Amino acid sequence: MKQIIQLILLLAFYTTGHAQAPNDEPCNAIAIPIGNTGCEPTTVYSYTGATYSSAVGNTRCIGPNVKDVWYKFTVPSNGEILIAIAMNAGEYQIAVELYKSTSCSALSQVDEAVEGFPCLYSNGYTELSRIYKNLIPGSTGYLRVYQTFPQNPFPGSGSVKICASNTGAFADDPCNAGYFPVAAGDPLGQACMPTRAFTWAGATLTPAVPNPSCLQNMPAADIRDVWFKVKVPATGKLQINT
Repeated sequence: MKQIIQLILLLAFYTTGHAQAPNDEPCNAIAIPIGNTGCEPTTVYSYTGATYSSAVGNTRCIGPNVKDVWYKFTVPSNGEILIAIAMNAGEYQIAVELYKSTSCSALSQVDEAVEGFPCLYSNGYTELSRIYKNLIPGSTGYLRVYQTFPQNPFPGSGSVKICASNTGAFADDPCNAGYFPVAAGDPLGQACMPTRAFTWAGATLTPAVPNPSCLQNMPAADIRDVWFKVKVPATGKLQINT
């Protein structure tokens, strides 16, 4: 009887300790929120319990098929998305690979020459963020997450930080403001030239902030605002052109 109880306990431990992740297949992908303007990856996403995806096959970023998990997002109206990743403290290095499709059962990797290079690596092989372009607005993008230095068998546990952002939209209130990219200073001191368009559709007046002084005495009912934030360079100087 004692041996039977021990066997049951061992089986229970094995089952719970190796449970599959709920998002172990593309059609079970977990949605991640879309920020605005720019973002920094601070939210931690797990790939513990990762398994081999049944119908996707080999990876683009490291070659062999590996244990993976899936996340998804809806492409903004401008057809662009910023994806940024970061290594979570104490975790293995990971790759995030971008796929596109109108169906979760028929994925294709984004085209490097059209949308952008599909791979992001947390170990610095490439930049840690990238703006993907020429995507279909309203379609679904899929992020395949896995470790970049697989062992035998391929490891299937850990976590990573990911964020996604709409590059063409500002926030309606300051607490939701995204980061606006700050370009390096021109060595000749020339002013930067604004080339990107942003929308303030749906903007409202932020009630807790005084009316902008540059609008003088305009009635509050006629004022609408949007927000973004910047990281001040080490020089303490910023030049903003519109």
